Amino acid sequence: MFLSQAPLLKIVPSFLSGILLYYFFPHSASGMILIFFSLLLLSLVSYWFLNDVLRQKFKWFYAFGLQITFVMGAFILSAWHPAPQSKRWYGHTITHTQYLEAVLTDDPDPKAKTWKLTVSILSVLDSNHYKIPCSGNALLYVEKSDAVTKLKGGDVILFRNTLKDIRSSGNPGAFDFAAYARRNNIYQSAFLKQNDWVFTGQRRSSLNTFFLSLGRYTRKILAKYIHEPISLGIGQALLMGYRKDIDAETWQTYADAGIVHIIAISGMHMAMIYGTIRWMLMLIPYFRKNKLFPILFAILSMWIFAGLTGMPASVARAAVMFSFIGIGELIHRQMNVQNNLAASALFLLCINPFWLFDVGFQLSYLALISLSSFYKPIYKRIYFSHPIPDFFWKLSAGTVAAQILTFPICMFYFHQFPVLFLISNLIAIPLTTGILYAEILLVLLSSIPSVASFIGLLTESCIQFLNSIVDDMTHWSLAVWEGINLNISQVILIYLILFSWVWLYRNKDKMIVFASALLLLFLSISMVSERVEHLLQKHIIVFDAGRQKSLGFVQGENYFVPEENLLNQSMSKKYVLDPFYLACHVNQKDSTIVHRHIENDIEAFEFEGQTILRFSQNNFQPDTMICTDYLILSEQCNPHPDWLKKHIKAHQIIIDGSIPNWKTEPYISDLEKMRVHIVSRQGAYLAQLNT
Repeated sequence: MFLSQAPLLKIVPSFLSGILLYYFFPHSASGMILIFFSLLLLSLVSYWFLNDVLRQKFKWFYAFGLQITFVMGAFILSAWHPAPQSKRWYGHTITHTQYLEAVLTDDPDPKAKTWKLTVSILSVLDSNHYKIPCSGNALLYVEKSDAVTKLKGGDVILFRNTLKDIRSSGNPGAFDFAAYARRNNIYQSAFLKQNDWVFTGQRRSSLNTFFLSLGRYTRKILAKYIHEPISLGIGQALLMGYRKDIDAETWQTYADAGIVHIIAISGMHMAMIYGTIRWMLMLIPYFRKNKLFPILFAILSMWIFAGLTGMPASVARAAVMFSFIGIGELIHRQMNVQNNLAASALFLLCINPFWLFDVGFQLSYLALISLSSFYKPIYKRIYFSHPIPDFFWKLSAGTVAAQILTFPICMFYFHQFPVLFLISNLIAIPLTTGILYAEILLVLLSSIPSVASFIGLLTESCIQFLNSIVDDMTHWSLAVWEGINLNISQVILIYLILFSWVWLYRNKDKMIVFASALLLLFLSISMVSERVEHLLQKHIIVFDAGRQKSLGFVQGENYFVPEENLLNQSMSKKYVLDPFYLACHVNQKDSTIVHRHIENDIEAFEFEGQTILRFSQNNFQPDTMICTDYLILSEQCNPHPDWLKKHIKAHQIIIDGSIPNWKTEPYISDLEKMRVHIVSRQGAYLAQLNT
């Protein structure tokens, strides 16, 4: 009965399976497609040759063939989507090219030492400076200068070809930026000095540049009337999804309070825009009978608002979903919520199958599925006759309902759980709703300075009040449960346990009690075995921490990192060491796990029966062959293969990140033949001694 009301839900599992199959087996595309075609042909031929009685009995042949069709369609769509599959991708013609022409797809993004430019390649220039049209996206990190601050989305630049493949750092627990970039069809990046690029003076106008200019105009209005920097950053994020002016500390504070979703454009914002405009127009008597214009105008306004945000996955999903709701109302059909979600998900995944792996995409759909499934049962448990307590109970029921299916994936990605999420949402949601409406009024009435100044002052005061509440809550001792580290199998087990409890609640089946207990046992065994594994772990790690030497040792829950400067640098701590602590479950620094000896520019370590030597220079000629288990070359070393062969006998040689690529480039072919790991090319090195 349920699936008959939401037929598209029958398709979703098969479609998702096709995307997952390609993601895990991308190099087996031809073989997979052959298998799909064979299964499809077998099921359809078998069904075709059956008589009517047998067809009814074996109708699952037809259903099986239909599901295989969707699996195959999603697999082919996923295989076709990556940019390198296109003949026009610039990577196919870039080998002997010196310059490329590109257009900025977004405004420059300021970083600590550079400006990040996201560009779309228009053409490559051959040796005769002839332009060869091509396509594809890339990231450029440009040295800071006055010229780059004048660039904006739509500007065309010419830059020197220093593009290299984006690679993963390989640091334990670190965010895999290379995989993230590939899912967004970006495969290469380059660092450009001031004389490596030039603005051509050309500008390409498009719908994207129109929305970028509109966004700049809106931010200019907000900056004019909201003066306090933190309040301005929150205001821009809340209204437009523009997060570049929010500092890391403020963002973490909102995350700890469990309300970071309110400053990340989501379905709530789309619902407010669509619902408010539709409701206001429906107040006009003429439009009460003729709903065409209010609904179409509400949909159009919602998409314009979505364009201002840059159209991230969560916004696109919400805009598509409410568009489906509006269209369903126009054709006088009440659409099933789950069917509507399935339709919008399929639509978006046809545009970009790899949005499936976007955290925002996953959380958006899980939150909406959770709301549509659990809100009514929770809300109906308690009845309030007075509207004020009923309003807050509705907020509480919605907040709890949304958390049911999102908390496992939140703990998996963010390694924390905001214990006070219910209290913080009860305060934040009404307050941010008012702030959002005030900001919309501020933009609309900005031509009246006196009114705009009053609204701006009111908005800034409300944001400051919200910030103070959030900051106070996160200082409570039990505000955040941190240090959670779940693996994917444990997340799946948690979801299966949740589903078993829901099934038990609805069907009162005794077998489900047994199944739920069994799943809890499996989850406990998984956690205990992982705990034992971490207590027995013994690792040597050479981190990829930029142009600095970095070494780490792990013994059970203890660790030792010799580089004090690495420990004291906030960026290294945040992106290298903190993920490492979490991934390896280490919590105590202990220098006694390693015997360390330093003499001149040579460091000697002894760890779990292994000897590790680290040279900061190698301009000496040892009398005898140096024997060691691990040799690490750092800083001023010249990694010449002949010197290594003549003087070093090591189980493994590692060239750490403090040695730049230009030093290894002349010898790269010889080094690759030897047992040499180059951190700047291959990422972090991890030796697991307990395996």
